[in-house]
Amino acid sequence: MKGEIKNRVYRACGCDGFKARIQAELAKIDSTLTQEQALTKPLEPPLYSHHATRQSFFNKGWYAVTGMHILKAKQRVKQHAL
Repeated sequence: MKGEIKNRVYRACGCDGFKARIQAELAKIDSTLTQEQALTKPLEPPLYSHHATRQSFFNKGWYAVTGMHILKAKQRVKQHAL
């Protein structure tokens, strides 16, 4: 994502969205939901900013997260727990 967004402020918004989604997905997996529910229940991005452009870049970062990103983050958490 770094190479796509030239403006550093908007790039930070995108990175914040990406990180927030990873944290939300990890929290969802750790909650009382079953594994199947956790993987199928979609998450909507929260309000990050009332500034439309910043919110848009946050949303782009949020939706850039793939299943592979979530699996890698989950593995990192498990490795740090050991």
